[in-house]
Amino acid sequence: MTAPLTDLQKRLCNRLQRGLPLVSQPFAQMATDLGCTEADVLDQMRQLQADGVLRRICAVLNQRALGMASTLVATRDVCPADFRPKPNHLGNDICWPIRTTPSTHSTAMPVTR
Repeated sequence: MTAPLTDLQKRLCNRLQRGLPLVSQPFAQMATDLGCTEADVLDQMRQLQADGVLRRICAVLNQRALGMASTLVATRDVCPADFRPKPNHLGNDICWPIRTTPSTHSTAMPVTR
């Protein structure tokens, strides 16, 4: 299990969820916003990545603005041998565990951990 995040790491995660500032030195600007140095920002980002908290930094594109339709991906978990199917809400069909994942990102939630 990962150690609890520091105050700076929490603030950094919350700031990253709003996106990078569109300036020539985005990490320096984030450091100014967070009251630390650019080196602190980069060090903490490397640590968050090493800990598996920060997977990557990427652009989130608006699919509809690009003329693409959004999609929904559903996957079925592989059931253990002792799994017993349950009736669905109508009581007459089998309901398997289903996970759905939208292809678009939801609104960022504040990091509080």
